[in-house]
Amino acid sequence: MPWQNAIRTLEAALPTIIQGRPAVSVTLSNHFMRYLLVPWLDKMSDEEEMAFARHCFKETYGNAADSWSVRISPGRAGVATLASAVDSRLLEELRDSVERLGLNIKSIQPHLMAAFNSCRPSLEGHSAWLALLEPGSLCLAALQKGQLSWIRTLRIGVAWNEELSTILQREAYLADTGVDMDEVFLWAPHFDALDIQTVGRWKSERFKPGENPGQKLAYGFLKTLAVEH
Repeated sequence: MPWQNAIRTLEAALPTIIQGRPAVSVTLSNHFMRYLLVPWLDKMSDEEEMAFARHCFKETYGNAADSWSVRISPGRAGVATLASAVDSRLLEELRDSVERLGLNIKSIQPHLMAAFNSCRPSLEGHSAWLALLEPGSLCLAALQKGQLSWIRTLRIGVAWNEELSTILQREAYLADTGVDMDEVFLWAPHFDALDIQTVGRWKSERFKPGENPGQKLAYGFLKTLAVEH
């Protein structure tokens, strides 16, 4: 599986950085995730909503989605819901790997949600692009007044900064939000020297992870695991 090297790297690295027996919070690289915005349907139970999300993933990705673990992020009534999916075998091996070290997993969350929750207050009310950059991967989310309205994950090369304006123009056409968006917020914790003021016609602002050492360490490993997968 493409993520097995990442699991082995994590298992080898954890004993060198842990002290005591802390609870482990895992952020999964967007290399391993799939995202969809599931249309709102009224009067669905939680079970029906989950079944509908699974159906949407299968319609998009085919039979591969049968082996995926799906999660739905709570949203507002009448608004499309963000759903994420990851190979169930990845989660099983991840839990087994951490448990072999005598540790417990407190949480597992996608990189998109970790980033979005971290900078949510700054995004409140904005109609803009949120661009999550990892080595080799770009996750683009369109926001309408702070709410997700479009999402796509793309493979990118080393010259992504030269391509980003073109990518945004194409995605803006595809998303067809009908809302003027002249800002792009960059979440790129792996690119320390990144300093971009504008991306084509979009004003650019960069978000950075907090000063918490554990969070910085987590993003350092996220970079390593994404590259080595």
